[in-house]
Amino acid sequence: MRFLESSLMRNAGRYRIRRSLSPVSQGNIEVTLTLPGAFGRRLVSEPEKHCLMRAFDRMFTQGDSRTGKIGALVLADPARGGIKCLASFALTTWTRKQGILGGHRFVLFPSWRAGSNTLAFVNSSGNSVLFDAHHITFEPNKDGTVNCHATGVDRAKKLSINRRLEVEDDRILLCQVLVQDHQSLDPVGQIRKTVPCFSDRGRVIREWRESFKKNFPRDHMLLIPPNLTNDRKRDVVMVDMYLSNKAISSPQKGTYPGVVFSTLPTQSAKAIPRKHYLINIWPSLNLSVDVTRLDGTLRSKVMWAFES
Repeated sequence: MRFLESSLMRNAGRYRIRRSLSPVSQGNIEVTLTLPGAFGRRLVSEPEKHCLMRAFDRMFTQGDSRTGKIGALVLADPARGGIKCLASFALTTWTRKQGILGGHRFVLFPSWRAGSNTLAFVNSSGNSVLFDAHHITFEPNKDGTVNCHATGVDRAKKLSINRRLEVEDDRILLCQVLVQDHQSLDPVGQIRKTVPCFSDRGRVIREWRESFKKNFPRDHMLLIPPNLTNDRKRDVVMVDMYLSNKAISSPQKGTYPGVVFSTLPTQSAKAIPRKHYLINIWPSLNLSVDVTRLDGTLRSKVMWAFES
């Protein structure tokens, strides 16, 4: 493991992302997000597909700096390929104030690097559906339950994943991620994108910098799985993500969600002890993340599963 990655691992739970905005030729703005790692200065290819850059699409494509609170989940697994970006998320305001979300929408931007944004989605009828997803949105219903849908790269297209997620013990299970191939996640390095600016560039840069300062903290969550089992080929990293109105202080009992974007492990999986992480994203809202390993294999490189 390289020295930089080793130092990041010692500083468990904290991962600092650098961001910069610079004027460039032809009235454009260059945006650079630097995620440290062994190759922290390497330029990331296809930056528009990276899960962290996608969280800023509203700002960069519509010029709207009201992005909401944005964070990143970074997975550190040296034996599997170092540090990778698992997902990013945004917490935005919403008209309905019922239930656990309390007037917000939670938007998840998963790492689709292996599949070029295409989900192999199995619906409730057992039929396979292909969908080019940009993000997954969780928003409150009037009765306090939570609706979940996927929005496509073509924003006019939406796919309902589940109409109602029930709140149990002041929490909901957002999703479960199973990672067989660490290299299939979005890489770290310099994510650089040139954005056209059609108005006062100086004013736009000032607004975006203020938005970064207010909504995009420098420190993010570094997730470190438990130690490897003896048979490395059969290790699958499992990440459970919950939203909760209270601070969950210990790992939760995980179950496989019923609606999946891929196949489950080929053998019955035996989990080893979990690691627990807690992110306060609003005064009364927490993102709780449990990380463990399974003794099993996947038929796909990465699986994202959402509860039915």
